[in-house]
Amino acid sequence: MKKFRDALAQLPADHRQAFLLNRFDGLSHMEIAQFMGISDKTVQRYIAKAFDHCLSCLEF
Repeated sequence: MKKFRDALAQLPADHRQAFLLNRFDGLSHMEIAQFMGISDKTVQRYIAKAFDHCLSCLEF
């Protein structure tokens, strides 16, 4: 779990927020876009980059 928290801490704040709102709070891309004041496409990009980053940090 520490590796995951460390990976999250390394992310830019906006990427981390979008990722957490989606994966842990269950918000849709559209809901996150409205909440953050950005486009749906940007939310998709942030979440994908955050997911890829966390996955690469957790690989052995």
